[in-house]
Amino acid sequence: MMLHKCAFCQGTGKVRRSFKHGFSTCQVCSGRGMNYVEEPAVTCVFCGGTGIQPNAYPYALLTCSVCSGKGVVTLKEPSILCPDCSGAGRTVDGRLYCLTCKGKGRVESKESGVKV
Repeated sequence: MMLHKCAFCQGTGKVRRSFKHGFSTCQVCSGRGMNYVEEPAVTCVFCGGTGIQPNAYPYALLTCSVCSGKGVVTLKEPSILCPDCSGAGRTVDGRLYCLTCKGKGRVESKESGVKV
């Protein structure tokens, strides 16, 4: 496990909800500004590491459905590029995450190198 700066609040622990209501505590890191993530962790290809759900901002500030607002995802090793989305993590129209790789852009390799 490693400590990683919260992408959703950019490490501040606060998120601006609206101009009228001001700031509130970040729901991703509970106001700490940091999250624990399992290694190996790579930048979320679906949200680009922002932690914000694509195609929702500026209308709604929602956490990314792939990385849960952390900005990074944990991959199982060994992994290869997803054959369906070619590593983009998105469907052809770009609105939804790829169901094969669950938006991570990579899938677990069938060849683990272990022979039984």
